[in-house]
Amino acid sequence: MVKQGMTRACAMTACLLAATTAASAQAAEPSHGMRVTEALAFDKTFEDGIMICHEKMARYDLDSAIKTNPQLLGGIQRGEPEFAEAEAAYNAMMASYCDYDQAEAKAAFAHALEDSLLPADAEALVAFYATELGQRFVKATQAANIASNRVTEPRVESEQSTAIFGEKIAALVARRAPPAGQERVVGAARALPSADAAVALSDRIMQFIVAGNPAEGFDLALPHALVTKAQMDDFNKQVKTHQDTWGARFGKSTGYELLRNDTMGDSLIRTIFLHRFDEHAIVWYFVWYRGTQGWVLSRFVFVEDSTKLFE
Repeated sequence: MVKQGMTRACAMTACLLAATTAASAQAAEPSHGMRVTEALAFDKTFEDGIMICHEKMARYDLDSAIKTNPQLLGGIQRGEPEFAEAEAAYNAMMASYCDYDQAEAKAAFAHALEDSLLPADAEALVAFYATELGQRFVKATQAANIASNRVTEPRVESEQSTAIFGEKIAALVARRAPPAGQERVVGAARALPSADAAVALSDRIMQFIVAGNPAEGFDLALPHALVTKAQMDDFNKQVKTHQDTWGARFGKSTGYELLRNDTMGDSLIRTIFLHRFDEHAIVWYFVWYRGTQGWVLSRFVFVEDSTKLFE
């Protein structure tokens, strides 16, 4: 009797174990979306994309970046004791731009396939990718993705994007009524977030100056400058008076060039441009100050005497 009870108990246990094993196997079986994802070699394609991202980040030259923005590493320059550690921090920052969650991306990819494909569709695709042609197609797609990612670059550089953004915001701000009595309100200047943005806006203003439309360029500067609308209008009139004579005196305008960005500490930048003509050049200075809110245009001036550059 005892033996029979033990046999029945063991039989019951075996049934439970069998049921549990079947349920576990069913739960562990991947969804039809995940099966297609695996057949497409998602992990390899994702890792190839990360590889290309690191390749692109490695092309950013730190020394060139420091020349454009001397405060990039807080003023630390190559050769100083802290440079190696600062460079490592910069490289870690660039590498972090490629640090994506692969598992999360894979799950989202599979879920999207589940929403778009019927289980029968998925089975047919998995069967195709298991064929010789299917495997060649997967490998060809991976190679094509690598080639595409390597040549894909933004149409607009970040500095230019910043300048365009600043231009659009400046146009909106210019529509607002000026303060009563045209008095400048302390704190009203809209500070730019970085030195790069300040230099980019200076360059954008120069494009208008060289095109013969300085007033439009300084309309962009007004929201960020320590002047009133009336003062800016007076400056534009002054520029217009001189501009009317430049063609007759110096010949045709032939473009401009950025001569240098001078820095004083971490709070002052002086951007110097040369407006070139056939027989002479006008020097333009833009002085930016970094206050508590960011960078504001504290002074802008032009001089016809280019020998001032040698002083």
